[in-house]
Amino acid sequence: MMTREGVLGEEYSKFSTRITPEHNIALCFTRLLAGQMDYTPGGFLNVTQEQFLKDWEAAGGKLIRPAEVMNTRCQELAKFVIYESPVTVFCEHPDRCLGQPGMDFLREVKTIWNDTRFLDGYPGEHIELAKQAADGRWFVAGMNNGTRRTVQLDLGFLGEGTHTATLWMDAKDADKHPSKLVKKQIKVSASKPCKVEMNVGGGFVMIVEPAV
Repeated sequence: MMTREGVLGEEYSKFSTRITPEHNIALCFTRLLAGQMDYTPGGFLNVTQEQFLKDWEAAGGKLIRPAEVMNTRCQELAKFVIYESPVTVFCEHPDRCLGQPGMDFLREVKTIWNDTRFLDGYPGEHIELAKQAADGRWFVAGMNNGTRRTVQLDLGFLGEGTHTATLWMDAKDADKHPSKLVKKQIKVSASKPCKVEMNVGGGFVMIVEPAV
């Protein structure tokens, strides 16, 4: 078995208000425990919960529309790491994602992992995981509910020495403009916790490799 559905996934965003950040996190502690999960992540039409489905409702529920998602771009990227699916189905149309912020991360992310570490989390609130690819790099990701949150990541699983982390994180105004993110490089090590901020409905992704 490579993957299976059996989940309230991204396609429900076309007509339902049930695909909330809290739901996305709850899946990690419920459905995902049963194995591979074809949630179909990758929605790049990121909107706030207040903006969600307003055009559809104004048209009396008859507007044929693409699927918006009520979480930040960074939470959408994090789903590719946190959700386990060796055959990951990317839900978005190429015209809406090619050249957009975060697409560079999706060129690097894997679907098969050598190791997985649970870092922190609580059902419906937040989750942080680290997964190691076959090339030795660690992909670290987090997802957050509707409350701003700062997490301290214990990176004790890294080897000795300093590591370089490429980090994609929510922009400060991602609570109003959920598609905005900040990309930067930082130095991390196994001996020092790494602090990352997540916005409302937000998240982050990070690729860690030994410093050159």
